[in-house]
Amino acid sequence: SVGEKDYSTKTNSMVSNNNRNHLTSEDEEYIYFGGPFTVKRILKEDNTVESVFEIKDFSDEIVDVESFLDKLYLLTFSNKLISMSKEGNNIEEIELKDIDSPSFYTYDNELYIVANSTGDVYKLNSEDLELEEADSAIINQYVAADGTLFIKKNENGLGRVYVVVDGELHIFIFTITSQANIP
Repeated sequence: SVGEKDYSTKTNSMVSNNNRNHLTSEDEEYIYFGGPFTVKRILKEDNTVESVFEIKDFSDEIVDVESFLDKLYLLTFSNKLISMSKEGNNIEEIELKDIDSPSFYTYDNELYIVANSTGDVYKLNSEDLELEEADSAIINQYVAADGTLFIKKNENGLGRVYVVVDGELHIFIFTITSQANIP
């Protein structure tokens, strides 16, 4: 009928790993989503849903999910980092000591863990799950698909966005155009 949407085609990107989604992430084939005790994935090609991981004893809760390179990473309420294959195999787990309220952050093809209570940032080595302190300024930097670097700053109580051109900061200004007549 007229106006109905056809959902039988391939699922489009909904997530794009934009660092604002804490229980969803994606790669080329799947969208991963977590609940308190499970992680599932949707095959973009045909919207098939599969279970990937489950906390069986319900003693902890999943608070963040990140698909990065060839692995899937989870953070839990009790500050555990869980790493696994994207099929849910080869599970490794470490405790994140001294990192309160952690969340994932991706920047410049690297995976980071942010301690939200302090703002400290740690780069994650995906091979051995070791953490290395990183510059906390990266959580205010965004690299666009074309490589353009944007930096968010708080100046005089105002939030401002800058774009880096030839190594120099320039205030980023955009205009919104509309067909509507605005008085």
